[in-house]
Amino acid sequence: MCVDAVRESAATGRVVLWEESARDGAQAKTLMTPGFRVELARATGRIFGPDGPRHVVFAAGFPTVCGEEFEAVRRVAREAEGAVSVAAVCRGARRDVEQAVASALAMFPATVPVLQPPHRADGPAGGPVRRGG
Repeated sequence: MCVDAVRESAATGRVVLWEESARDGAQAKTLMTPGFRVELARATGRIFGPDGPRHVVFAAGFPTVCGEEFEAVRRVAREAEGAVSVAAVCRGARRDVEQAVASALAMFPATVPVLQPPHRADGPAGGPVRRGG
């Protein structure tokens, strides 16, 4: 849903920003607070008004760094949804991808089907898995 809007903006030649301030903070081990990340995401989205999600991909963080980082990404996904398109950064490792998906699920209302790999006992601590029907 959000990805399609960003692709549409890019295809028409409009500006699409990939904002990595929160992600870079996590890599430098200077974790930005979840509240600051939410405010940063909202402020960045406000630049484009109601079209923020079409113009800003906000890399909210790297969920596999630590539990605090996972929760920060979840909070940005929940609270900044509608202001920006939220991204969770990860490596190509299966566990990293699973945690990124679990942290970003909060941006989708329960009515939106989300496809993801089956939940395993040692999988991400993101709550129940939702699948499209």
